[in-house]
Amino acid sequence: MPELPEVESTVRYLQERIEGLSIEGATVLWARSIANDKAKAFPRQVSGSSIESVFRRGKFVGMKLKAP
Repeated sequence: MPELPEVESTVRYLQERIEGLSIEGATVLWARSIANDKAKAFPRQVSGSSIESVFRRGKFVGMKLKAP
């Protein structure tokens, strides 16, 4: 598990580089990484969305997406 300063550094790095960009496609490599049983639909749902913000919640990195 990463330490909190490493997670914060990662979030700041991503904020500078990917906020405002659009998602062209996605691949789910581990279905259990998706919160529900919709792993097959997830790539289709996020494709075309733009990344509004990157944030940290505890030791997790999250992204707020804006639908196309």
